Amino acid sequence: MIFQWLNPKAWIIAIGAVTTYSSLDSGWGNIVLMAVMFLVVTAICLSLWLYLGHASRSFIHSNKAMRLINLSMGMLLAISVVPVIIDVLTLSH
Repeated sequence: MIFQWLNPKAWIIAIGAVTTYSSLDSGWGNIVLMAVMFLVVTAICLSLWLYLGHASRSFIHSNKAMRLINLSMGMLLAISVVPVIIDVLTLSH
């Protein structure tokens, strides 16, 4: 959790949110509200991630099960890129 401060994706999202959803007139209150919202959502997501990781130990008993999970996660990652590729291809025309 401490290393989230070094996560470049988190910094890009935070900077993007501040520049998109706040203005110079909104003051620090808007930025503090966004920071609190990010903190709450991050705490919930990390807690869920930890719980699922702990719960998955009972399902992973063998190397075969681990390979199946890794293959599934890899396929999901590859599938998640498809909308981006489609978007890029449709914007270039």
